[in-house]
Amino acid sequence: MGNFFSREDSPYYISEEQEEDVIDDEDFIPASKEQLQDKAERMDPHITTDAAINEFCNLENAKENVDRVSDNILNVEKVNEIEKELDLYEKISLIYLLYDDAEVALQYMLQLQNDVQLQILTEWALTSKDKWNVKLLEALCIIQNYYILCNMLGYDKKELEVRFLPENEGSSLFIDCIKKKLYRIADSFDNLTTKKFLKIVRDDFQNKRLDFKDYGVQYLEMYFLYWITIKYIFPPHNLKNVCHAFKVMERYDITESLEDLVAKHVVERPRCTNFNFDYNLEKIPRRSTSESPNLQIDLIGQSSLSSGFSDSSLSSARIRKISHEEDDCYNIDPNCPGVCLIVNQENFYTEFSDEWKHLLPKTDKKLENRIGTNIDRDKLKETFEKFGFVVITKDNLDHNYIIPAVKEVISQVPNNSSFIVCILSHGLEGKIYGVNSIPIDVKEIQGVMCKHNSRLKGQPKVLILQSCQGQECQEVTSDDSQEGHDDDQDLQTDGPSVTMVPQTADMLVFWATVPGFGAIRDKKRGSWFIQSLCDKIKEKADKMHLQEICTMVKQEVIRKRWETRKSVRVMVPIEESTFSRFFFLPPIKRAGH
Repeated sequence: MGNFFSREDSPYYISEEQEEDVIDDEDFIPASKEQLQDKAERMDPHITTDAAINEFCNLENAKENVDRVSDNILNVEKVNEIEKELDLYEKISLIYLLYDDAEVALQYMLQLQNDVQLQILTEWALTSKDKWNVKLLEALCIIQNYYILCNMLGYDKKELEVRFLPENEGSSLFIDCIKKKLYRIADSFDNLTTKKFLKIVRDDFQNKRLDFKDYGVQYLEMYFLYWITIKYIFPPHNLKNVCHAFKVMERYDITESLEDLVAKHVVERPRCTNFNFDYNLEKIPRRSTSESPNLQIDLIGQSSLSSGFSDSSLSSARIRKISHEEDDCYNIDPNCPGVCLIVNQENFYTEFSDEWKHLLPKTDKKLENRIGTNIDRDKLKETFEKFGFVVITKDNLDHNYIIPAVKEVISQVPNNSSFIVCILSHGLEGKIYGVNSIPIDVKEIQGVMCKHNSRLKGQPKVLILQSCQGQECQEVTSDDSQEGHDDDQDLQTDGPSVTMVPQTADMLVFWATVPGFGAIRDKKRGSWFIQSLCDKIKEKADKMHLQEICTMVKQEVIRKRWETRKSVRVMVPIEESTFSRFFFLPPIKRAGH
């Protein structure tokens, strides 16, 4: 338990030997409100709150108590309700506080700024590990949304403040202390102060020949995240650049507090799974309420996508096999579950015909051949054939042959079946390329999938896109890397306008990457996205419906890293759905059946 404290020389440090005595003490009594307040006042302001609380807490019941809160008060359905009550600024603030990966958090914020309707907190809860509910409560306290905490969840405000100390900038439980401090700085600045601060930083960027990006004066947290990704700041070890800006503003109070946090090294990133203390939320009094609360990039460009979650994907707080009423699931014939079309674009050239070359994008960049795409094609074919799908592959189609290919195959889909289209290509924002380097709108493909076969009315239609939505890869700082190879020559991206994807009934679209960024492909192993999707389908289809599988794919892909000498690149898949029911794949077809 000693490692729960920020420093071993703290007056509240408990050694491992003392910890055993505390745990074995049957008469051990949890802290009262007065005891906690007294300790909070006497403790070193730079020691995290868990140091004081741990001295009083019953450690043995920690997991049981937190799990009970998760099940009864803060489950995923409740997070979905909470998210509906948040405005844009609150969502951005919570993403900033909750997400550990700066680049992933920044990309989600950019989508929200572009009016993309995403349930990002719900997805975070689904993919987070133990005690996510406590971390969310702490974040809500920090942004001071007591309507949700007290009115919706029924907690007592004073007790929450005692437990989480939201206004104490030197302490935290699960939220990174530097994040908390920078958030409170952003929250305290008015527009004029923020503009002055950003001007100083912008001038410093020019002096250092760095690319300054503007996110609007209201969202200072987005600037902090971007600066982390390019290593302009490097918390918790180096905040010199922003401290310099505060000094220029003569805000020495802010500078000193930040420098003090860095100097004491008490702001290491929280790792919730390593915490083992009893944070008994059930002891917080709740108000009486009527309700119990080898890599390349496949490019695609910035597109306004709708929510990656439909209501049906939120029916279970845990990812598990559950029983469903027959009306809740699509009626799929297990003997003929559907048809899968794979459009595999490998060898690219520049259109030379006068009839079509005026449709070429106005760019000098030539699309490279997509080495490794055949690995994805073969993996998709093998995967869907295992589940009884009829799989048809089309290789190297010009732009004017893609839509006819979709029409040709969709006409073969029988009753009580599904239709899946997988397109492996380069792309732009909301577009994919023919091998003649001319793009077509994804919305055209969706329109054909939804209107060209009346037998598919009310049946699931799935569009899977391994292509980029922009020319740049998302980047993170190198300390966050988890896998990859420096300048791996086997890793590339696919590809070189903002388009609203139409809402079409009973359709799921799963993109390899969020708008504005590249989709990474390993020339020897296939793309991260497609390989993960196929693996998760085969692994989870007997337990989960397709949208739950998509969540698992996103969770796995987000953790991957492509390291180069200059940066560490990441990828964030995105899903949009108008499914009205659950889409379960049939059992895997066994040999001889």
